This record gives sequence, C-alpha cells and structure tokens, in this order.
Amino acid sequence: MTHHFTAKLAIAGLLTVGILGATTSQASAKTKVRYYQDIKNASYTVTNSKATVYTSATLKHKKGTLKSYGSKVTGYYAAHISKNGKATVYYKFKVGKKTGWVWRGYLKKAATLPNIFNSSEKAQITSYQKTAKSIGNSTSGMYASKPVYKNKFAVGKLSSTYINKTLAAINLARGFYGLPNVTAPDSWNASAQYGAATLAAANQGLSHGLDGLTQPSFVSDAAWSKGAAATSQSNIAQGYSGAFNTISGYLNDSGNTMPGHRLWILGGITQVGVGQAGEYNDLKVFDIDSGLGHATKTVAYPNSGLFPAEWSVGTFWSLAVPSRYDASKVSIKVTDATTKQNVPVAAVQSDDGYGLFDTEISYLPKASMIKANHAYTISVSNFAGVPAGYSYTTKLFKIGSVTN
Repeated sequence: MTHHFTAKLAIAGLLTVGILGATTSQASAKTKVRYYQDIKNASYTVTNSKATVYTSATLKHKKGTLKSYGSKVTGYYAAHISKNGKATVYYKFKVGKKTGWVWRGYLKKAATLPNIFNSSEKAQITSYQKTAKSIGNSTSGMYASKPVYKNKFAVGKLSSTYINKTLAAINLARGFYGLPNVTAPDSWNASAQYGAATLAAANQGLSHGLDGLTQPSFVSDAAWSKGAAATSQSNIAQGYSGAFNTISGYLNDSGNTMPGHRLWILGGITQVGVGQAGEYNDLKVFDIDSGLGHATKTVAYPNSGLFPAEWSVGTFWSLAVPSRYDASKVSIKVTDATTKQNVPVAAVQSDDGYGLFDTEISYLPKASMIKANHAYTISVSNFAGVPAGYSYTTKLFKIGSVTN
C-alpha cells in the first residue's frame, strides 16, 4: 500500500511540474510577489534535480535546473508569491557564488547535529561519514572470477577493488582505537574464498569448520577440506554482501552474548582474508600454521569519544584487555549523559581468547535507551584490568547519515 501511495505522489508531482512549467510569458503574467522574508541560513537537500531555477522571485527568467547546483544548497531568503491565483513560497539559495530561486518543495532541510558535538567533532563526523560512503556497499565488479556453487562448483575470486573496500572498512574501525591497519595477503584471500564458496554450495546456514553441514556431491573432497579449514579460522556471516555493511555487522555482532567477531576485528591481528560467494562471507582472522600474535591494547566498546551508533545499538558492549584478570565481580554502570538517566545493564559476563585478548567482558545496556546523538558515560569497578575509578564517555553519531 505504501508503494502505491508513493507512486501516486510521484505521478502527481510530474503533473504539477507540467502545469507549472508553462511558458515564461504565462508565468510572469500570473505571478505576483506578495512579500519577502529573511530566513535563517540553513542547508537543504535537493529533492528534485530537474526542478526549474529562476533568476528572481518574479519567475520571469529561467536559469537551468537544480542539477547544476549539486545535491546540497544553502537557503537564505524567501518570497511569498501568488502564482496562478494560489499562494506559494520560493526560496533563494546559494552554492558558492551561484544563486537562484526555486519552489521550496524541491528543497528539504538537512538534518543537523545536536549540541552534544563541538565544531571539531562535527567536522570529524563529516569526515567519517564521507569515508563510510566512499567504501559503500556496491557489489558491482565484486568478482574477478565469479564463484559457481549450484549444481557445479568453482571457488571464484574477489576483485582487488572489493577486497580493498573491505580492508578500508576494517581499518576505519581500527582507526577509532589507534590500532595499526591490517592487510589482506593473496594466500589468505584464497583460503577465505574457499570458506565462502563451500558455505554457499552447502547453503545450510553457518558452521565453523563446516561441522554438521552436508557436503554437496558436486564439491570435491579437496575443496570441502579447504572450506572446512578456512571457516574454522574465520568470522563467517550470511545475509551480507556489501563491504561496509558486512564489517558493520561483524562489529555490531548482534545476537552474540560475547561479541567475538568484533573482538577479532579489533584485536591483535595484522592481516585478514576476504571471501564472498552470494550472501555468504568468510573473513579469515587467524592462521594456526602461521602462529598467533597477541592483543597489546585495551579495547573498550564503544570507544571513548566519537563512535558510530550503528555499531553500538541493540547489542552487547564490551571491554577487552591484553592481560588475564579475575572478572567475576566486575561492575558496569552506564549513564545517558545527555538525558542524565541511568541505563540498566544486564548479562555481565567474561571470557577470553577472542581477538587474542586475555580477558573479555560483555554487558547489555537497555536497548531502548541507546540512541544516536546521545553521550554515554561508562564506569567500570571491581576489575583489576583497568585503573581504579575507570570511567569514560562515548558520543554516538550516525555514520550512515550525511550532515553539515
């Protein structure tokens, strides 16, 4: 029903453009400026790039369409006019030194960040958002050689472009902690591709080591063995294909009480392998034969300072340290510093090993109280893995939205 309504709106919009797109003489004969009004400078998103732009509020002369001004403009003046006997409003806008007038219905006021962010933080958020957008989720050109996993089997190979976008997403996340970038050697990518392709061929869900999955008759024993080895040393996922969304899914790690996928990405690794076949992803994060390293830095999740809300909402938060401590009596307190409310915390638990950390704590803040554009203070006590009085504040922002 919603789609039908949207379609009708779109058709109505086209009809309106047809009616208002009369000849210049017709428009000027029936257009009268009633009064002008100063409006506060604000950023607007263009909603119709084909909309006609005029040189003045009298609408006598056209100067092209909004397409030539880009996707964002600054509106700063309004004209209330009578057009064909009906009252309407046109905005004067600018982009650099270029100006024009357009019907305000073709401009939507852009969202602005609330006051919890200072000017420096807003600039940093914009930079993060641009990076995320450049990584994106396009699957165009994903494969250098497309995998085959129905009725016959060919492992396939990912393009270097797609692998590099996955690396960029991982290293963006690690950058929030000052962790070194990881690389993706060809041998690891080849291994991960076997993991993804055999999972896709079985198409029976996820299983590390392919345990419990039925080997299809068209997959050789050698290929199945390589897939089993890969998936036993990897993060694996189903239902993701875009590079940014896949890594975001591993970081959010919703549904896992101990967010091991996240801890591997932010842990003591130096390289990964990237594999994808259909909706199955294999991200190789360690190799037993190559030896294992060790995490060297404490990772609190979400981090102190700015952090993406999409990676933090509706999931367990965590604290991982590179040394072994007793976490049996740890206490976690979360406060919404924006609303000054305590956030209930449940399911505090500990583990070790994921991401090559020695002690890992996870806890679940009340999901309905975790929101973008809010700041949260996290305090940890009764745990020797952090200094006494350990407390920090995180500010959650939407990395997927574009703001000015």
